[in-house]
Amino acid sequence: MEREARLYSLADELNSRLEELVVGCMQLERFHGLTNRVSEELIQESRLSDEAISKIEQIIQENVDSQIVIQVEDVDTPIELSVTEAQNLVRTARMGMEIEHNYTHIGNNMILIYVTTLFEAYLVDIARSVMMSIITEVNETEQEAQREPAEYRANLDELIISLVDRQMDDLAFRSIQNKIKFLQKTLNITFTGKGYSKADINELYATRNILVHNGGIINRQYISTAPKMGYEIGDKRELDDEYTLRAIDIVRLAGTAIHKACMQRFSATQKPMLQDDASRLYARLNSYLDPEDED
Repeated sequence: MEREARLYSLADELNSRLEELVVGCMQLERFHGLTNRVSEELIQESRLSDEAISKIEQIIQENVDSQIVIQVEDVDTPIELSVTEAQNLVRTARMGMEIEHNYTHIGNNMILIYVTTLFEAYLVDIARSVMMSIITEVNETEQEAQREPAEYRANLDELIISLVDRQMDDLAFRSIQNKIKFLQKTLNITFTGKGYSKADINELYATRNILVHNGGIINRQYISTAPKMGYEIGDKRELDDEYTLRAIDIVRLAGTAIHKACMQRFSATQKPMLQDDASRLYARLNSYLDPEDED
């Protein structure tokens, strides 16, 4: 019964970690949509051609009266503006042009940095949960065998837990490749899934690294990690909407594959029931992502 309870406790933790990851991905998708809608609305409100803006600036410089009269396309009556109002109009239009060129790119960069950080935290949390479960199982086995005195065992348990915590803290600062290697080599959690590859994950983090550490400029390390992307050293890495949404999807797919691998690896005789729990979790999380549920 103790082992069964431990397995269910681990399953609950794994389910919670996956739910946090998927809901985080869902929030980023909605943030992406909101960012694009706001950008489009601001652009529409401030849309003027470069020629029109330059003309208004010229009129402002040459104006000696208190009013400026401009004729707007599709509007029969000319519009009268004070010099201050005209200057504000120019500033708003310039801001709109800057938003059009930069706002969505900045939003996409923020989303990629956040989703890659979210995935790394997920891997460390998964590793910690599994390691602690293994320690508990070892303790149960040792207690049944009564190999050591209880006091000695308690001190040893405290030391082991401290070492695991330190190892997990160290793992948190390691590269994504080291985190995945730890799951595969140390915990024997081998995961594969449809819709993404190891190269896809490596490229996401290579992009994240140049955004954070190199101003988005392609360097040798990026070329070494993702040679098939077609960039050259010195190129600017700009993220479009398709790439950003694809990055979120890769993280969600990989996270789900890791969750399934953990269930299969550690559920033992309770596998059918635990997998049924996982199936219900997937169904609930998918319902969160149903477009019909959006406002």
